[in-house]
Parts: sequence; C-alpha cells; structure tokens
Amino acid sequence: MRKLRKSMLFAFLVAAVVSCGGGGGGENSSNTPTPVNMEVNLRANLSEAINSKVESDRLRIPAQPEFIKEEFESYYNRAGLVNYPLSFAENQTVNSGSALLRIDNVNHTQSLEEQIKNKFNTYNLSNLTANMQKGSSLLLIGGNSSLNLSQIKDDLFSQLSSKPTINGNKNEYNQILFIDGNFGIDKDVNLDSNEDMYNRIKIYASNIVNEATIKGTKDNLVGIGQRERNDFIYNPVNNGNILANAGTIDLSGNNSIGIFNAGWKIAGIQNNGNIFVGKNSTGIYVIDKKYEVMQTGTGNIENNGSIEIGENSIGIYYQADKAEQG
Repeated sequence: MRKLRKSMLFAFLVAAVVSCGGGGGGENSSNTPTPVNMEVNLRANLSEAINSKVESDRLRIPAQPEFIKEEFESYYNRAGLVNYPLSFAENQTVNSGSALLRIDNVNHTQSLEEQIKNKFNTYNLSNLTANMQKGSSLLLIGGNSSLNLSQIKDDLFSQLSSKPTINGNKNEYNQILFIDGNFGIDKDVNLDSNEDMYNRIKIYASNIVNEATIKGTKDNLVGIGQRERNDFIYNPVNNGNILANAGTIDLSGNNSIGIFNAGWKIAGIQNNGNIFVGKNSTGIYVIDKKYEVMQTGTGNIENNGSIEIGENSIGIYYQADKAEQG
C-alpha cells in the first residue's frame, strides 16, 4: 500500500469498476456518456472504507474544485459588519471573506425579504453605503436556517422602508453565504449563466437537497458541492450533513463533478435521481477527512438512481484523507 506525502489516499473499488465507461481511450472512442451498471444498489459504508479499498495509483485522481480552498470557519462566530442601528451616514468596504449583514434562523415558509425586514427595518440602513469587493458576501445566513433557492431574489431589501446603497459587481460578490442549515434547490439551474442566482451563492456545512434540474456545458462545474467544517472541534451533537440529488444533474463539460463533499463528518451522499457528466469528470466525489476521535460518524454513499459518465470519467470516487490539524 502506497503512502502519499500528505495523506493516505484510497478509492473504493467501485470507482475502478465504473470508471471504464466511455469506451476507453483511442481515436475511435466515443464521447457519448456510458451508463454505469448499477443493477446492484450501491451502499458504500464510509466508516468501513478501510476494508474495501484499492491503491489510488490504479485510478485517475479527480481534480478538486476551487472552493475547497476557501476559508469560512470564522463566519460561525462572526456577526455582519453592520449589526446595529445606524444614526449617521456610514461607508463600509466589505472585503473578501467578510459579510455585510447576518441573519439567523431563517425559515422556508416565509419570504426571505419579509424576514430581512423583520430583522433590519429598524437599522436605518438608508444611512449605509456598502462597497462590495470580490469574494465578499452581502448577507450571511446561519444559525440552523432552512432556505430554498426560489426564496432568493435580486433585491433582498425590497420590503425595507430604509434601504442601503450597494456598490460593486454583483457577479463578483456573493448574494448569500449560507452556513450550517438546510438548503433546497427547488428551481432549475443554469450553471452557464452569471445571472442564475445559484451561481451567486455559497453553501458550506449544510444539508443540500436538489429536486430540480441543474445543467451546464462549461468545464470545471460542480452540480451540488460544499465543504464541511475543518476546525476539528469535536461535537458529538453534530451528525454531519447529507447531500442528496432527487432531480437531474447534467454537466457536459470537461472536469466536472456531479456531487462533491469534503469534511470530517459526512452523514451521507444520496443519488435518487440522474447524474450525467462528460469527459474527465466524476459523478460523485467524496473526500472523507479522518482525525483521531472523529474517524467514525461518516455515513453512506448511496446510488438508487442512475449515473452516466463520459470518456475517462469516474462514476463514484471516495478518498480517505488523514486530516492535519492547523
């Protein structure tokens, strides 16, 4: 068994089995996605992964999405830059890694604009000018919230009697940063469009359920993806998060990932719908961080639907990393 420099890297044997789709290499190979044979329901128990592994050098290791490098842990205990009523005019430059406003305990049964009104209507936000920088966030939603994609509108402040002035390129800052809750994708998504609201939000350490169609043709796309907390604070109450697809994820570009999750306590990945990925891509990609007492608590990778992959692609790839505290 080969040791890698920073981690012990393994892949389930199922990844080797399903990665042979797409007709292999050669000039005559077809780019048409090849259905993965899933006649036997896959239930890969991550906590027992060490008993069902193959050396990673037998497989192509998929590229990790860029957002895995992003830091978000500090948001947990951070309020928005404006968390008090404004008596005088105030300018705020919101830099990358910061959020202008924060709201907790959002629910999916009430409009988001109404909940923002209930929280901020007494803040005199007409006194506020916010200069949003690339990588910053307009609104942080945390505190065990439940939100659907269809609730997020272009004008989050439409019901406020006193609105802030927001400056910046809306395609460079996040409309919503959603952490530690339940997020539902309940409307179709076009990943190729900068105007699609799904491309203007970031989700971390949350349960995500897709019940719609997520589609894109560009390279390096991720259908459903996030990173779990990485601060190694042991919390037995934290049951981890589940990412579930009950709709369709259709990514025809190169180096794309249908479902991605990374963290030390992943409750599970469930595909009950359809996943289509193109060349050099991965249907389901899990990086399972292992760190001392937190080596248990992981769940299952379950495929009860269909996964179709293109040439040189992998259906399901599981990677067990030994996490480094830092």
